[in-house]
Amino acid sequence: MGTGALGVSMLPFWLNWLRHNYPDVTVRVALTRGATRLVSPQAVAAMTRTPVFFDEWTEEPAPVAPHVELAEWADAIVVQAATVHFLSRLALGLTDTPLLLALQLTAAPVGIAPSLPPGAERSPTIATHLSTLDADPRFELARPTAAHSAATGGPDGETADLPTVLSLLSTRLGVAPQAELDFGTGFQRTRVHPDGDSAFRWLRTAGPQRPEPLTPVPAQVAALLPTDTPAEFATPEFIHSGHSYRASGRSSAADWLFREHPNVPALIGSALHAVGRSLRVLHDSPGAVSATAPGPARLLRWLDGDSELRTRAAAVWGTQRLDTVRYWCSWAARPGTLIHGGVSLASIVPPLTAGRVGLFSGPELATGPAELDLGWLLGELLELREQERLGVLAGVPHDCRRLAEAFLRGYGPDFDAAATCRAAVLRFLTHLHDHAVYVGVNDQLPRYLTLAADLIDEEGKRALG
Repeated sequence: MGTGALGVSMLPFWLNWLRHNYPDVTVRVALTRGATRLVSPQAVAAMTRTPVFFDEWTEEPAPVAPHVELAEWADAIVVQAATVHFLSRLALGLTDTPLLLALQLTAAPVGIAPSLPPGAERSPTIATHLSTLDADPRFELARPTAAHSAATGGPDGETADLPTVLSLLSTRLGVAPQAELDFGTGFQRTRVHPDGDSAFRWLRTAGPQRPEPLTPVPAQVAALLPTDTPAEFATPEFIHSGHSYRASGRSSAADWLFREHPNVPALIGSALHAVGRSLRVLHDSPGAVSATAPGPARLLRWLDGDSELRTRAAAVWGTQRLDTVRYWCSWAARPGTLIHGGVSLASIVPPLTAGRVGLFSGPELATGPAELDLGWLLGELLELREQERLGVLAGVPHDCRRLAEAFLRGYGPDFDAAATCRAAVLRFLTHLHDHAVYVGVNDQLPRYLTLAADLIDEEGKRALG
């Protein structure tokens, strides 16, 4: 159920999230008249693929009274978000609309996320109504979390998000609040599970084909990362022979990129802008480590080896291109500034609601050219664009060029564009190798090798094009 609180404008976003995380759940949405001023019923209906119920009595004849049908149909009800007006009427037992009457009649547990305006905590009347609902065993109240108010900009609190409300209902329903995610390749495995209110634990472990085990990130290395940045340089604990991160989101930017929702470009663009700004701070920070970025080093070992994949690449690229890439790899290992060493869409976690963007950091922290960090992320976006152009990928729903622009706007203008483009090619080639070795060779490999030759020849200029 949605009421006339500002948070209801995010309802299509949360319905999309619900569809991806709970695909077997049937969802119906009811909106009050106030809610329809803030969210499009058409967008809600498109997300749920069911008609929207409007909270008003009608003259239309119905075989079953609407409040009875709603009360009996639902296994659980969420009011996201609830205005003070709606909360007060519910606490007083008023039943002058179908939704209020259904909430009084239903046997289903009801989770409520109050949307409280600044100063609400000073009202004895509002406090009484909240206490009444808190004491009612039918209702689970998810209190607002600490955050900046949209109205005042001050720390007045933010309406609890949908995962928080569902976690409160999970015990009543006898189900886990969220399924654990488990995915990966022969190089790395990732598991994601809830960790308290609105937070998630990401455990990354070595895949079965990874040539070396993961190791702890030394405290003195983690201490080199700046803390007062738009994106958080999240460093891991070493648990179960893996790296365990805590983040405010359950999905990485790589995952969000393939979700068709109008809010996703703004979500990812904002996250990449924050990462760009944060990398600028990192690159301007004092300190250094002895390590060099692992990606180019892994690529160089492959180029100097004698694997079948290397033989096939050499047949397409020729000696001159191989020497060019070797030179670029040696450039990536030159002394420079403190760099992240492996920025990727999979290492960037936008928050679901409140909180900073998470940038998983530490294991690949290195000293090298700042442009390597920039090119590493731009190379990933370039690869997605090229996959779509070649028809290898069914289609990325969002404009990767604009996302690259958002990232660079965050970083600022002072960087070597040519070096950044060459770094983008290194990232493309490294992923070509990693995918073939740790996922498997497919029939698209010849096209990738030809594309790689073109990128080497043009020195990756299309990464900024």
